[in-house]
Amino acid sequence: MARREKPFRFWSVAGGSFRRAHVPRAAAGVCAFSFALMLFGLAAYFAAVPGLAAQSPLVQRYLHEEGASAAQGASADADQDGAWGESRAEENLDGSEGSAAGAADARLGASRVVVAAADMLADVAARGSDGAAAAGGQSTTSGGSAPSDVASQGSAPPSSSQSAPEPETDGLDEAAEARICAELRYCYDELDGYASQVYQFIADFNRLSKTGSQEQRIAQAQRVYDFLYTVQVADVAAIDRVGAAANPSDPGMPVTSRYIDNYNKLSYSYGRLTEALYQLDAAWTSNVALEDPTVDVAYWSGKMPVNPSTGKVIKMEEYEATRKGGRP
Repeated sequence: MARREKPFRFWSVAGGSFRRAHVPRAAAGVCAFSFALMLFGLAAYFAAVPGLAAQSPLVQRYLHEEGASAAQGASADADQDGAWGESRAEENLDGSEGSAAGAADARLGASRVVVAAADMLADVAARGSDGAAAAGGQSTTSGGSAPSDVASQGSAPPSSSQSAPEPETDGLDEAAEARICAELRYCYDELDGYASQVYQFIADFNRLSKTGSQEQRIAQAQRVYDFLYTVQVADVAAIDRVGAAANPSDPGMPVTSRYIDNYNKLSYSYGRLTEALYQLDAAWTSNVALEDPTVDVAYWSGKMPVNPSTGKVIKMEEYEATRKGGRP
């Protein structure tokens, strides 16, 4: 009996669509060609990855760091081998080991110590005479010793009366200190002159801010603004002059100078004076915007805070506290 095919309503939509689906040969060929092309592209990409990675700056940096670490590890191993060979030589000289292998190990260790010491001294010489003196003091007390020490094993220990290395002195010479002192005195005298002018500007503000005409007040505000720029330029110039006095070839104030505190006070004093001028300029800017400055006194006068107990501008009091004792 022939099997009857179920009508379409018994199939799901997906099943019916699958039964009716038909892919043309051209479409099948295109799909096959695309798949083959994709496989070829992947193969070419994976073949090119190692060469591209080798040209990457990040990979080259990583390989360089790995090489440096390996070189340091080899140097450390050489130092250990030198110490081990030296100990073998001591045992041989004391009679605990009479074999010729101990002496050979000692010579091998000593030669490696010599190579390591030569590398260290070359590095120290490049860093400066101070570093060389410090490294020399350390090398005499470390485990690695010179070949002559290995040859003289069994001799008497060094005498306790041997002179100790002199401490390092990082201070400047007297000529440089004298130049710094002279330049600081000049800069402080100049600073005092600027401070006197600021006090005069504050007095003019108190005199004209309420009673002066708008033209007078605008002119005075412009003078304060111009003077603020002058003080800022003088601040930078003073710092540069003191640094050049310390070392004309490489300007900069050394922290080892005995006048480093005077130098810092000079910089901070200029900062307080500049802040006071900023406040005075802001007060004038708010004041000249009003035709009648008596309308809102609290608004523009509050731009420059005053100590109610002393009647002085707070920033100028801070300036005096910072400036005190600064001139050498």
